[in-house]
Amino acid sequence: MSDKITVSYENMQDRESLYQYYKNAGYVLIEEHNITEGNFLIFDTKPNQPVENVPSEEDILKAQNKALADRQEFIEDLIAELAMMVYD
Repeated sequence: MSDKITVSYENMQDRESLYQYYKNAGYVLIEEHNITEGNFLIFDTKPNQPVENVPSEEDILKAQNKALADRQEFIEDLIAELAMMVYD
């Protein structure tokens, strides 16, 4: 019998804390979902399959860096457009 637990997290610090907590309690991370409804870790005491599709910390940091760069570029473009509207 498996004891699956699904927990949600808001940020990477929460994710790491939850991961360590459940790992120390004898659970194994079997799935991770980053979907519109939120970010979820799924643990089990007796996993039936190896962990798949869990991004490395490096991949996560690269994605966050790209998202921040894209957001900064968007904000700069928005400011430039607003300035054009104000000074025209």
